[in-house]
Amino acid sequence: MKRETKKKTGEWLMDVSKYMITAVLISSFFKDLENKLTVYIVSSVCFALLLTAGMVMFDKNSKIQ
Repeated sequence: MKRETKKKTGEWLMDVSKYMITAVLISSFFKDLENKLTVYIVSSVCFALLLTAGMVMFDKNSKIQ
């Protein structure tokens, strides 16, 4: 994958992770969720995975080619 494409994909993944965590937090304030702990755990894991993948792809010194 080209370096510029990896960088754009990394930016996109980081943005998606930020939007996802924001949506979960805002929706939990406005709606009473039954399983808040489950929602928080699943969203935190997804956030961490997407953010990590985005940072690895965005990093110019990454060993992924």
